[in-house]
Amino acid sequence: MANGCQIDSSQTVIYTAADGSHTIHDKEWFNEQPIAFHNLLEKRLLDVGTSGLVMTLVFEGGDQLAITSDLQPYEAGAVLDPNGNGFYF
Repeated sequence: MANGCQIDSSQTVIYTAADGSHTIHDKEWFNEQPIAFHNLLEKRLLDVGTSGLVMTLVFEGGDQLAITSDLQPYEAGAVLDPNGNGFYF
């Protein structure tokens, strides 16, 4: 993300394109296919919403990135600034 910010996730990430097609990334990083949401680079983030254990990021153009969490005793991911400050989910 911009300014050195990042999102880390150890759970399922679902990319939904503006046309409704979607790609699910739910494997260990070393077994995963190439990411399909590279076209989100340089696009503005317009909205962040949550519903249950899913955080959804909506980008200009209508593309969405849904990041899931779980109820395990450890965090499933984080949103961090360049200094490591942020929040965990």
